[in-house]
Amino acid sequence: MLRNIKYFGFHLLLKSTILSSLACAGPAINQFEVKDLDVDIGTWEFQSQNAHMWKIPKRKYSQSESGKFEYDDNSIAKQRHAFEMELGVNEKLRTRIGIEYEKPRLDDDDLSHARRDSFGDFELEELAMEVVYVFIPPRGELMGLGVLMEFQYAINHAESDSFVLSPILAGNKGSWSYVVNPGLVQHFGGTEEDNRLDLVYSFQLLRNITSSVELGLEAYGVVDRIGSTGKRHESSLTFGDHDQHRIGPVVYISNGFFKYENQSNLTIGLGLFEGLNASTPNRTLKWSLEYEF
Repeated sequence: MLRNIKYFGFHLLLKSTILSSLACAGPAINQFEVKDLDVDIGTWEFQSQNAHMWKIPKRKYSQSESGKFEYDDNSIAKQRHAFEMELGVNEKLRTRIGIEYEKPRLDDDDLSHARRDSFGDFELEELAMEVVYVFIPPRGELMGLGVLMEFQYAINHAESDSFVLSPILAGNKGSWSYVVNPGLVQHFGGTEEDNRLDLVYSFQLLRNITSSVELGLEAYGVVDRIGSTGKRHESSLTFGDHDQHRIGPVVYISNGFFKYENQSNLTIGLGLFEGLNASTPNRTLKWSLEYEF
């Protein structure tokens, strides 16, 4: 019975992903989630990764002598919600599929200048498929090594698709654990985005307070373009690129707090991040739900 429920949930998500691909969405914002090396063989996990942003930077603009406005192309959304299913295939491999919705900044050509900092309704933004392969699992205080590969398909065909390639470095020392994800994102296709190469990173440092509670620090960032990759649009030439950097405290609660069956576990995560530069929202609240079954 439990096995049937698992496969039903997986096929339901896959079906909704395919049907939803008929919709449109706005610019992408990466999830605030660190990718680790944990693999539970044969275990399914439903994940919901969510973010809310406020004190958002105003859109930069310039005005020509004819009165025409031009605006920056910084990727900003007010909210983001991702829903994913993950499976541990074997001791070295796990895979995940998911969909992402967001509340994007309005960007229609016929918008008035006064509404350029307004936000629209929730839209389906992208479909994603991810694979994590573990080359060396962490053992004792020895660092582990793996790799993340992810394909992100933009629902709006005017936007770029992307491919993410990121090493995963993870380890433990006493009651502390750490994960580092330095990575590259190659954009391709689309008519509004160039095919640039971005540098991304995420970092997590956690301490076990109890068997059910972990406290720590996370950081996330993106360098909008590496060197001269891709063809710059007029907006990029006028306003430059838009790096984003965030850092802040996090807490994860699991196990003893939320236990339903021997093979079931719920983990709730909460984080509050400070923007470190003018291109990044001043505050980002992230919350996550991860349910293993």
